[in-house]
Amino acid sequence: LYKSMDVATTGAATFMADHAVLEWVTHEFVDSGLISGAKREVPKVRNIDRLRRFAAPLLKRRTQEEPEVAQYVKIPKPNTFVTTLEWDDAHLAHYLTLADHFAAWYRDQRKQATGKGTGLNLISLLARIGVVQRATTCPQFEAPGFGVYAPLTSKQRYLIDRMETLTAEGRKTLCFVEQPMMVDLLVRHLGQRGIEAVPFHGGIPIMARVKDMNRRFRQGSAPV
Repeated sequence: LYKSMDVATTGAATFMADHAVLEWVTHEFVDSGLISGAKREVPKVRNIDRLRRFAAPLLKRRTQEEPEVAQYVKIPKPNTFVTTLEWDDAHLAHYLTLADHFAAWYRDQRKQATGKGTGLNLISLLARIGVVQRATTCPQFEAPGFGVYAPLTSKQRYLIDRMETLTAEGRKTLCFVEQPMMVDLLVRHLGQRGIEAVPFHGGIPIMARVKDMNRRFRQGSAPV
């Protein structure tokens, strides 16, 4: 029998070997913006069916309507409202410029890939799609070669006004957005209106953001 664990593999290593493939991102992908500081590993699923079989026993798919769940969990039905807003002309122009540039880049890359008999650089493609997507929701995020759109968008102004209204009604509000930059932008502009808002995103260490949320929002007076 072995007297040492030196030859044993860790659970993480076994999981990676069974379920993941790592691809190195190097300066070959400089146009994707994913190499800042150093090269990095990009994980991909090795075998989706095997991963599903592994994860299935660990998941419990229950709904609150099930009698066994309903007696312990009482979640009120949400009221859902859809608000349609008009684009600001300058914001729309900024977005269309980025979208047109992406479309031209995509057509060129597709043509080159077809000629070489290769596929598109998926990492670069997703990064460029992300730039166009952010131009709709948080155009203050810098688009390489195109700068930023600095003014608040119609959607951002609506969110700030809506949270100010809810605060005036004595409510506490949770606002979910996609980008940490968007969170910080809303917190800053709410603060300019005298409304304390607690940021909660991945740019803040988890222990610090949970402690801050509990102290200031859950147990404190911060309304947002």
